[in-house]
Formats: sequence, C-alpha cells, structure tokens
Amino acid sequence: MGNLPHGTIRKPAGGFRPLTREDAGEFPVPGAFGPYRVMHQVGTGVLGPVYLARESDGDRAVAIKSFHLDLPPEQVEVFANALAHIVNVEASHPAIVAPLAAGLESGTPFMAYEYVEAESLDVVLRREGRPAEGLAWIAALADAVDAAHALGLVHGALHLRDVLVTSEGVCATGFGIASALEHVQLGFPVRRPYTAPEVTAGRRWGPPADRFAVAVLAYELLTGTRPSAAGDEAIADLLDLQPDVADPAGLQQAFRNALAEDPGIRSASAAGFVAALARAIGDESYASRPAAAHAGAAAFAAGSVQESAEDRPAAQHDEDGHGEYEPSFGSPHEPDAAGSEGGATGRAPTPPVQIALPDALGGPDEQDAGAGTAASDDDGGSRG
Repeated sequence: MGNLPHGTIRKPAGGFRPLTREDAGEFPVPGAFGPYRVMHQVGTGVLGPVYLARESDGDRAVAIKSFHLDLPPEQVEVFANALAHIVNVEASHPAIVAPLAAGLESGTPFMAYEYVEAESLDVVLRREGRPAEGLAWIAALADAVDAAHALGLVHGALHLRDVLVTSEGVCATGFGIASALEHVQLGFPVRRPYTAPEVTAGRRWGPPADRFAVAVLAYELLTGTRPSAAGDEAIADLLDLQPDVADPAGLQQAFRNALAEDPGIRSASAAGFVAALARAIGDESYASRPAAAHAGAAAFAAGSVQESAEDRPAAQHDEDGHGEYEPSFGSPHEPDAAGSEGGATGRAPTPPVQIALPDALGGPDEQDAGAGTAASDDDGGSRG
C-alpha cells in the first residue's frame, strides 16, 4: 500500500482491507481536531487513526477517533452530523463510553472522548483468564446495552475490544456509530462469534443482536472459552466448563435462549438474560433484576431494520484481527504510535437531547474473521 496523504478518504468495505497497525504511519499526525491539540497517535482502528489530544483552552486529555471514509464531501458532512447527533443523545451511564464532541477537520470526521486509562477486555482475559468479577461485568454491560437501547442507540458490533476494564468495572464503547455509517450507506465491521447470526447472514436485525453479543461475552467470561456456534451447539459442553452451578438445566436454557439463531427467542432485555443467568448460577444479588431495566427499552427491544438485505451495504470484514471497529487506545504514559493493546477512552454525561437515529443495519460477512483474533488464540481455546 502506498503512502496516503492526510485527508485521503479510505473506503471501509467493498474493495479495501481494514486498517491495521502497520498502516499507522500512512496518516501524518495532524496538528488539531477542532479545539483539541493533537499530541500523538495512540492506535489505529478500521476506519482511521486514534490520537491523544488536549483541549486548547485547558489541559484535559481527550482521545480523538478519526474516520477516513470513501465518500463525497457532502456525504462526509452528513456522517459528521450523524456523529454529532450521537453526542447530543443523553448517554450518561457508568458503563457507557459517551463522546464529548464531534465535527469535521480538513474534511475528516472525528469524535472526541474524555481520555481514561484502561485495558480492553481481550487483554485482561488473555493475561488473567476468567475474572472473579465476571458476573458483575456481565451485569454492567447488560445494563449499558439496555440503557442505550432505551435511547434509540444500537451498538451493532460489540466485542471484546469494545469493552474497557477500569478500576471501577467495565464500560462499553461504540454505541451509535454503526447507525451513523449506515446513514451514509456504509457497512461496519463484523466479528464472529460476537456478531449475531442474522447480521452475518445479511438478514434484518436490530437490538436483539446486541443482546446476542452480551451473551457471547458472558459465555466467555464465565467459561474462559468462546462459544463454537449459536444455539444448541454452543451450550453442548457448557456444563463441562461450568459444572458447579445451582441449576445446570437453567444455565443451559439461559444460554440456549440468548444465543438462539432466531432473535425472537432471545430475552426482551439484556437484564432479563442476566437475571436468568444469575438464578442458574445461584447468585441472588443479580437474580432479581427486572426484565426491562430501563423505561422505553422494551418498546425498542423488538425493533429491527426495514431495509432488505439487497439494499444494505456490505459489512466490514477484518482479515487479520488488528483492524477494529473501535480501537484499543494507548496509555498516555506509554504511547504506541502503531496501536497498543491497552485501551483508554472516555465516559462523560452529554446534554439530555433525544434524537432519533436510524437503526443500525447489518450486512453479510465477507470473510469470517475468526473467533480467536481478538485474543491471539485462533482456535478459540480456553484462556484458563
């Protein structure tokens, strides 16, 4: 690949492979994005580099996610406006990473997040194996997904590297960006096994796909392995991996429903899945969670896109596991211009402005990225 000048628009699907860490040097570091002074590049996502920056009128650190898209200028502006809508949605949940600002800089859309040092979940699992806080983390992610759905935000590509582990727990990044991409008829990355079957098959999908991803993450956190397939195949060896539970049949049923190929079989909320899971495990602290944790979540829960598969753009495939939908950000103390394995991004309350964003659309997976790429164990085997 040749050198690309700053501002070059790169197509995220249908002809160009995702950006990788080796592509990091192709984008000269800009001086600023809006009011934010760029310090250095800290990572590379599928759609563009990520930078550490500081506010021009202060010293607060922010993470800048840039988007290099194969679009005409007027469509780039539409996309930037869609990002701004995400900023204006109230998403001040402790387990949701909310953006601070969005805009255009020299024709490149960007989103700014408050910079917070954290590691992505894939790094933590690879180093430590199954965490003692597994159920608590699952509950937090489920609550975040339900809260986002209540606001009309769908993630669309939730996986290990979208989950950041802080000293307080976990938080998820990337809500709403898939919708912004689809708003300008662009696809977004698909990552198996976290991506729901209806998405990888090119069928219509909506919030149930996020709940499928939560179930896959829960399976991995509790067993140390990724499910090998959806439905009954995924839970066939579940009891061998988790033999000491209060209700073995209940555990299997909770995952059988949550990982069902038919999205209509899945729980109407992610919190409902957590409650069933907790009852089976025998943890009463989470067993009484309500079926719908947030007002409005149930109404949005059954929503799905109306476009046909033929009308949808192709989803972004990830050939080598380095290019990510939302990147892992580097630590400000240990900058890595080629993309670090750690993660840092931001959480911040945003003004309570309700904006109806388009539903996230799915797309056919052009190539199976593989279950093991995020954690460097391609066979999807045990982490410990």
